[in-house]
Amino acid sequence: LSPETKCVIELGSYLGLSTRFICHHAPNAKVFAVDLWDNKFLLEELGHNYNRSGAHKLKFDLYETFLSNHWELREQVVPVRMLTWEALALLAEAGVEPDMVYVDAGHDYEPALKDIRTAVRLFPKARIVGDDWDYEGVRRAAVEVRDEFGTPPIHVQDFKCWSFGEVAQP
Repeated sequence: LSPETKCVIELGSYLGLSTRFICHHAPNAKVFAVDLWDNKFLLEELGHNYNRSGAHKLKFDLYETFLSNHWELREQVVPVRMLTWEALALLAEAGVEPDMVYVDAGHDYEPALKDIRTAVRLFPKARIVGDDWDYEGVRRAAVEVRDEFGTPPIHVQDFKCWSFGEVAQP
């Protein structure tokens, strides 16, 4: 990410912490933030910790919270509320050419595989970067796509963030 970055697709935006990071480091980029922003995620996926803390009683909407969190970035951030792989296809069909696709949506093997494979297939010139290398499903999916498409080697930092290809050191 740099001021020269013109377009980023972010898969899995949630409340937008990574979105803000991307915008800060690529201030001239249009950022397509893709997520379902499905409120049932709080209760079903995050489970009892949220229930115990009383979050199940909160009256807020994930999508509206994301929009509120990025109001001042509304000219730069384009929220896309749909399934990640469907959004990738829609953006490719619309002629979007990202410099980078950031993969941080599903952490299980099948959804991670679908996201990474679709990103590499539709955007072969884009840098593919992801989070959650510490999840076995994400690791397995990234390695499988690397082997399938012959992408550059996978660079991993702190057993968390990953990318196809070596990362230039400052």
